[in-house]
Amino acid sequence: MNLVHTVQRLALGTALATAAGTAFAADIAPVVPPAPPVVAVPPPAVVFDWAGAYVGTAMDYFVCQGPCWINLDLHAGTNLVFGRVLAGFEVGAGYWNNFSDAGWLVDFTARAGVVLGRVLPYAKAGFTVYGPLPVVNYVVLGGGVEFGIGRSLSVFAEFTTERDIGGGPWSPGVGVGVNWHLGN
Repeated sequence: MNLVHTVQRLALGTALATAAGTAFAADIAPVVPPAPPVVAVPPPAVVFDWAGAYVGTAMDYFVCQGPCWINLDLHAGTNLVFGRVLAGFEVGAGYWNNFSDAGWLVDFTARAGVVLGRVLPYAKAGFTVYGPLPVVNYVVLGGGVEFGIGRSLSVFAEFTTERDIGGGPWSPGVGVGVNWHLGN
């Protein structure tokens, strides 16, 4: 074999080896880095805002020594929140019925509570004016718990007691209601 044949064979072998290596490399899947893990981010929690104005309705049932009575009212109020402390004022008007007589009522109540997220325990004090004439004024004391639902709706249950401003026995009552918080 002469040198030319050797160089030709070497060139042919190198070309074949290079072609074979290229063919094998093409058959290998490319290395793809794994995708980053998918992290599920929960939606932001809906925050219930107790501050501001609200309107609502309530029903109360009072037990007394004389005839018992039911109050139905529409009310409007406003709350101020300082950290976790709530202070508010509410005005209502409605209807009372003691199962033998009926009439109108107007109530004025201040309340204070502790904001615990969607839960608001509170105390309240005020007075209620009952008619028709002669008008009778009652002192109101009580408290309850209000629960925020969704963004703007809340429901409450409360215990109150009323007494004629002129004296007499206290009449305990229980009530339930719903409030719509404006601007939430």
